[in-house]
Amino acid sequence: MKSNLQEVRKFQKIAGLLKENESNLLRQLQRYIDNIGLLDFKSQGEESEEAEIENSAIQKEITEIKGGDYFQILERFAELNSYRQEYAGPDEVGEVEEKLKTLANELGFTVKQLNNI
Repeated sequence: MKSNLQEVRKFQKIAGLLKENESNLLRQLQRYIDNIGLLDFKSQGEESEEAEIENSAIQKEITEIKGGDYFQILERFAELNSYRQEYAGPDEVGEVEEKLKTLANELGFTVKQLNNI
């Protein structure tokens, strides 16, 4: 029965009939991105453990809702965004920001939305 429900949802998504809660999705993406930044900044500690646990739950939810490919785009965006904020030199910023825009567009949002600006 469960696999039948999953199949129905899959076909509904493909047909565009399953309306997802976009603001909840955006909040989940923002949390994931924030947590990646935190994990990049702090490699250990209670906060890091909580961020890892939360991101694991977000990964599962996003993958179920949008699929693995979508989650991989989110992962690339989050890592590149963290790199941009912490490590990118002046000569890299423009190229990195263009890649971020492309990835954000693939996720269906803007860079500002994903960064909760």
